[in-house]
Amino acid sequence: MNYQGIALKLKNMLFDTVAENNTSGLLFSGGLDSSIVACMSSRVKAVTISFMSHGEDVKYAALMANSLNMKHYQKEIDI
Repeated sequence: MNYQGIALKLKNMLFDTVAENNTSGLLFSGGLDSSIVACMSSRVKAVTISFMSHGEDVKYAALMANSLNMKHYQKEIDI
């Protein structure tokens, strides 16, 4: 199987998995993995959980959620 065939198979597997898991929310970091799933999901709400010293993840998650027109909920926790 060539690269295009592998890419198509992976794409179809991802779409099928997202469609089967009829979910309303996604733990969202704004990184590649969660952004791909978010792009494949319609009407999903993005949830980002961060710690007090959160770094850049929250910023990227907010930017990506905004660009995808997603409802984005952020929760900061202190442990």
